[in-house]
Amino acid sequence: MAPTAEREKTLGIQRNLLLSQKCHCVQAEDNYPDLDSLKGKKIAYVFGTNYQQVAESVEGAETVGIQGSPACIEEVKSKRADACIVDGAGATEFLKNNEGLKLSLMDKVDDDCFAIGFPKESPYYETFNNTLKEMMENGELDEIIASHLSEQFILD
Repeated sequence: MAPTAEREKTLGIQRNLLLSQKCHCVQAEDNYPDLDSLKGKKIAYVFGTNYQQVAESVEGAETVGIQGSPACIEEVKSKRADACIVDGAGATEFLKNNEGLKLSLMDKVDDDCFAIGFPKESPYYETFNNTLKEMMENGELDEIIASHLSEQFILD
């Protein structure tokens, strides 16, 4: 999840794991390299996320909220939408098993990260954080991210 001040009121949020890095997915044959190229097109976004603001910022776009990233990407795959705005990490994995689609990562935003939250009183919070810190320090987390996604998702 994206760590927010609101979530930190009820959850113990551990350190950031990886960059969230938004992207837009399109049909492989389409030429929509950036958001500006989607002017006047139909754009799906994951309902309940800040992807809505990204989609609605595109001039003249028809936007539609969809429940969940897989369903949002399916809108593009089935050609019910020209593009969708989703998380790049999830889209990277989804596209491995879905030919005919491509994604374009948007600019990195250093505070746009994923973290894991635990209930405030969780007995696992400190153990998890310590293990995660060790993995970050010895480079193991970066290796995992690079091998499953790409180096573009590694925190600087």
